[in-house]
Amino acid sequence: MPSELREYLDELEQWAMRNYNDGRKDTVAFWSLKVPAIIAAASAGIFAHFNWTIAGLVVGSIGSGCVIIDGLHPRGMLRNIHLRAFHDIRILIGKMTLQWRARSPVKPQ
Repeated sequence: MPSELREYLDELEQWAMRNYNDGRKDTVAFWSLKVPAIIAAASAGIFAHFNWTIAGLVVGSIGSGCVIIDGLHPRGMLRNIHLRAFHDIRILIGKMTLQWRARSPVKPQ
């Protein structure tokens, strides 16, 4: 394989890995406020059941704050796009390698 093609495939692989890492970061960003809101809502219900009104109020307000912040500033919405780009670039690398191997003459043994 020519060095130019190998370098180009390496660049594509680096681009694919950047997209994969961005997808992972988007997953964390997407759930970073949703998980605390879910836990706070469940905890507030439990605290209300045991008549711990102050704790229920505090935890409920924390959960509400998480929901408001997440609604005003949503994050992590590009996860699927980054993962799609990762897979598409990997498919492109595979096709290019396959075409190179198909066109390369076979050396007699």
